Amino acid sequence: MKGPVEFQDVYFLAPLTFDGPETREIRVQLKQDAHAEHQAGGFEFSVLASGQKWTEHCTGRIAPCIRRDEARVDMQAIAARCNQRELVFDEQHRTEQEEYFEFGRHWRSLKRLRIGSSEGWAELQLDPLFEQEVSALRMHPALLDMATGCSLYLTDRYEGSGDLYFPVSYKKICLYRHLPAKVFSHIRSRKENIVHGEFERFDITICDEQGRLVAEIESFAMRRIENAARAAWETDWNQASEQRGPADLLATTGEIGIKPADGVRLLARILQSDSPGALDVLPERAAIPDAEQAPSPKHAAGAQGADSSIEGTLAGWFQELLGVEQAEPDDDFFALGGHSLVGIRLFAKIKNMYGVDLELATLFEARTVRQLAALIQKSAQPSGTEQKKWSYLIPIQANGSRIPMFFVHAVGGEVLFYEPLASALGNDQPVYGFRPFLAAHEDRSSATLAEMAAAFVKELRTFLPHGPYLIGGLSYGGLVALEMARELAAQGVPPALVAVMDASLPGSTRHVAAQAQAATLAGNLRRQGVAYVSRKARLKRLYWTKKIVHQAQLVMASRYRKRGASLPANLRYAQIEAAHLSALAGHPFMPYAGDIMLLRAMNRGYEGVVSLSEAEDPTLGWSGIVRGKLEIRDVPANHLNMLLEPNVREVARVLMEAASDRQAGAAAVR
Repeated sequence: MKGPVEFQDVYFLAPLTFDGPETREIRVQLKQDAHAEHQAGGFEFSVLASGQKWTEHCTGRIAPCIRRDEARVDMQAIAARCNQRELVFDEQHRTEQEEYFEFGRHWRSLKRLRIGSSEGWAELQLDPLFEQEVSALRMHPALLDMATGCSLYLTDRYEGSGDLYFPVSYKKICLYRHLPAKVFSHIRSRKENIVHGEFERFDITICDEQGRLVAEIESFAMRRIENAARAAWETDWNQASEQRGPADLLATTGEIGIKPADGVRLLARILQSDSPGALDVLPERAAIPDAEQAPSPKHAAGAQGADSSIEGTLAGWFQELLGVEQAEPDDDFFALGGHSLVGIRLFAKIKNMYGVDLELATLFEARTVRQLAALIQKSAQPSGTEQKKWSYLIPIQANGSRIPMFFVHAVGGEVLFYEPLASALGNDQPVYGFRPFLAAHEDRSSATLAEMAAAFVKELRTFLPHGPYLIGGLSYGGLVALEMARELAAQGVPPALVAVMDASLPGSTRHVAAQAQAATLAGNLRRQGVAYVSRKARLKRLYWTKKIVHQAQLVMASRYRKRGASLPANLRYAQIEAAHLSALAGHPFMPYAGDIMLLRAMNRGYEGVVSLSEAEDPTLGWSGIVRGKLEIRDVPANHLNMLLEPNVREVARVLMEAASDRQAGAAAVR
């Protein structure tokens, strides 16, 4: 795209990090902007990076804009107003953010900053070694970062606070010409900024040495992490993560579950406001739809046409969301790298276009483009709606001659993360999941663990009347499986296998004295140095990001409910997670007379970082309640990646070995 360009609604969805000399493939996807209100020739863009899965890191729109050659900036007037104080930056005096990040010489372009009343005037210049880069880069990233990032010095009590800030979004960037090696940045704090609030937003104008307008930026937003330096030393991720499954926690490693872009806008507006009334001032595209505004299935299906057209649309969405170049009709969602976050986004698109509201677990039954298209076609026709036979049971892998295994959902209600385990167990091992009790009872907002377990057992015994029963679950699912085992035993059919995977019982940790904490911290610093502090601070940020997003989702869900609108999948699961945690907090775990197999992750914490203030019981609390045999099998993994490749293979091996022992002499019953 030649000439001036305009970026709109740019959102940063996940950090792009590299480990040392690591290299990663980056893809930029462009799609013709179909929205009529935007300029002709515009595109929607996504920036994705390779890893274990393709991850979307940035999204927005780009379009041509009108050149403003005649526009000039009154440099002298701005500098005269910014006369309250001046900051000079050099090799000895660096920016506050460099306490946490190593930017490198490219980013050391900020030379001085003059501060006035709610505005600033910054001078920036690239190191002479890099000046030639501006001819190849229309918008040099180091100059743009520092020209915008130095706006933080206008925020209340920023200097010396230890607070860390992350960029969130640009509402608009108009780039009229190449950024030269030396630029000036005029920063204005927006009126809606809250004093020392969670978000700070700025308008910024960039000009060259002659005062010619180079770029204009509207509403650059940054989010604050309070006192990251102090947070690095406190109890962190380990404590919060013990009751969460991989699908829940992987969401916090950058992808915060607020996609597609409209979801990001909606959440951002709520997070940027202290008032739940923020939804009332959302732009139309992000507003919560009234029930009558939703497209009817009949209309949606008719507009789309035949099943083959639905297949084509789905194939395009598979390519877009999964980062693959081509999606064929029989390509498997999971084989292409799909997971729960992508599933939520895919089903949001399906609901928006076809008016068909599908459960995430539907992906086990309709895994391919062709199968999903047929399901949409059937569901979009009134005569095609059928009552589901099972309220809770989900067939993850329905085929096979062996005794079925049954696994309970995670704290967030998901069962999709059991798919790699089902694959590792093989085609002859049937695997079923239990979806949340509350997902099947949308009129209910709470349920006890005993109530959930009783409902699951009732359906389990209807499905498989005589057993033997092989049940289990990861993390929170393991605790529900324990209560199911207790219920089965009370009915005279104790389960043959109860496999709990890295599930910690409440109260399985003890507080560590301050002196012992200090000694452990000193040892970690001696062995790992700054890398330990960096990991600790990063995990603290991830924890608080998850917490903030979850709270915002609950607020959003409440607003949907008040308007009588149906909840999107991500909001339903947020409400379910809150209810599950509440049920866990009020549940008394009594002794269990039977046997338990505990598959324990060998790598405690995350990335080698564990809580300083709490010590964990080696049996995760199970020795205190198991009156039968407690068999502990260690798995070389951590809590997050236990059911991901390659670690899931060891989990599958242990389970198959245990199941074979129980299966001896028993016929496979379906």
